Amino acid sequence: MQSFETYLSRFTSLPPVSMQALLELFEPITVEKGNHLATEGEFAKKLAFVKSGVLRAYYRSPKGEEFNKIFFINLAIVGAYSSLITGQRNMINIQCLTDCELLQTNFARILALYDTHPTVERLNRVITEDFFVKKERREMSLVMNDASERYAMFQQEFPDLENQVAQYHVASYLGITPTQLSRIRAKKDGSLTKSVDEMLSSYAKGTRKKPLSKSQKRRNRKKSSVRSAVEHPFGYMKERLGYAGCVARNLLRNELRSTMNCVVYNLMREHWLLARKI
Repeated sequence: MQSFETYLSRFTSLPPVSMQALLELFEPITVEKGNHLATEGEFAKKLAFVKSGVLRAYYRSPKGEEFNKIFFINLAIVGAYSSLITGQRNMINIQCLTDCELLQTNFARILALYDTHPTVERLNRVITEDFFVKKERREMSLVMNDASERYAMFQQEFPDLENQVAQYHVASYLGITPTQLSRIRAKKDGSLTKSVDEMLSSYAKGTRKKPLSKSQKRRNRKKSSVRSAVEHPFGYMKERLGYAGCVARNLLRNELRSTMNCVVYNLMREHWLLARKI
C-alpha cells in the first residue's frame, strides 16, 4: 500500500483520514498473463492500481484486427474510464501481457466517498486530467511525428518495456508493422550499414570486353548456392502459392497464412526429395 499512497500523493495532498478511507477500499489481487481486466461490450465497474506487471488497452475492429491504445506498467491506475464515467458499455479491452499484481476496487465505492471526503473527488479529477493530457500527446505524436520519432518517444516513456512484451504489440502501439519496427531498430543499432545495391555488388560482374575469370565465376556460384537456400522457398511461395505479401491487417491472419505456406512448401520439398531418393 505504501507505493500506492506515494503514487497518489504525486497528484494532490490528501488529509490522513481521507487517504486512509480511500486505501481501505482497495484489495490485492493477482491476474495471470493473458487474462482480461475489462472486455468490450460489458459495463466496467472496477478500477485498479498496478503494483507490478504490464497491461495493454486495445481496440478490436469488426474484422478482428487489434490496435493497441496504451500500455499500463507498474505504478499506474488502470481502468475502462469511459465506461466507468458514462455508465455505458465498454468499447475497449484491457489485457495482462504479464502476470500482474494489482490493487482493485469497485469504482462506485470511490464515488461514495465524494460527499464525506471532497478531496478524494479532487484527486480523481486531477488523475483524469493527467490521463487526458497524456492521451492528447499520444494522438498528436501519431499525426505529427514519423515512425522513428514515435519509437524514440516510446523508449523514453517505457524504457524496459521492449524486453517484456512481443514486438508486434510495440509495433501496433506505434501504428506501424513489425517489419517496419525491425528496420527502425536495425537502423538505430547501426546494423544496416549496407544498402541493397552494396550487397548486390558483392557479386562480380563481367562485360564483353572484360569477362569474368574462372575464380570470379566460382565465387559467384558459391554465393548463389548460399542465397538459393533462402530464395527458392520464397520464390515457390510467391510464384506457385501467390504469396506476394501480407494482404490482411490482422497480425494473426498474416502469421497463419505465412505458416501454412511454409507447411505446403515443406511437404512439396519432402515429396521432391523422396521421388529422387535423396
